[in-house]
Amino acid sequence: MIATNLRNPGGNIIGVQTIGSIEKALEWHTLALPTVKKILVPYNQSDMSASGGLEDLEKAAEKLGITLVTRRVESPAELRAVFANIPPGTGAIWLVPSNFLDSHYQLFVEASKTHKLPVATSTAVFSSINPFLSYSPDLEAMGKQASRIVGKILKGIHPGDIPIEQAEFFLKINMAVAHELGIAVPEEILRQADAIIR
Repeated sequence: MIATNLRNPGGNIIGVQTIGSIEKALEWHTLALPTVKKILVPYNQSDMSASGGLEDLEKAAEKLGITLVTRRVESPAELRAVFANIPPGTGAIWLVPSNFLDSHYQLFVEASKTHKLPVATSTAVFSSINPFLSYSPDLEAMGKQASRIVGKILKGIHPGDIPIEQAEFFLKINMAVAHELGIAVPEEILRQADAIIR
């Protein structure tokens, strides 16, 4: 983190913080899929956000008794190879924050359909990316937050005097994917979801 004080960041630092959703996302995943104890996690080493997200995911998985099968990928071909050799007993696929992985999300979709494995994430994703479960900031809502911050600057407030805002997180369940994969989502989870895609 660049700013040491979120309420008074100082300098010219402004923004919306998205830290804090990974552990909760994995908790929601465990509640939605209690029998899944092994999750495949492809990651791209050169993507700094992916590396940080992977570390947080590993800590959360250890707390929850989940085994992560991590696989480093540097190209679409390597990602295809990972999906072609998914270890036995794997119950889901996790999408870590990564521009590289987002740009090749269709490979996640294909793997999900081929192996009947749900995809989950804690990263803000575009509407074209529809994982089974996501607990993450909404890009449109983050855009509105950022617009409010810019508005304050245009009114003459110094950037360093504007608190860095915390993004709001939303639990989304894709029931269309759940039906396709034969997943029965507990009613308790559906009642608490912020959005249900059908």
